[in-house]
Amino acid sequence: LTASETTGEAPYEESLCKICWDSPIECVILECGHMACCLECGKQMNECPICRQYVVRVVRFFKA
Repeated sequence: LTASETTGEAPYEESLCKICWDSPIECVILECGHMACCLECGKQMNECPICRQYVVRVVRFFKA
């Protein structure tokens, strides 16, 4: 089973920010490395929404 089959989420929903559910996931949270939010939401966070680790930096990524 894939992640979308086990959670019931469509592939499009998997790529949406887990905070606002409007924008695509486009950043990596450092130091934990989770990818769960858009850049706007990432800039406002103090801790990772997945593991609650302190956010040191948020880095935008680009898919090639």
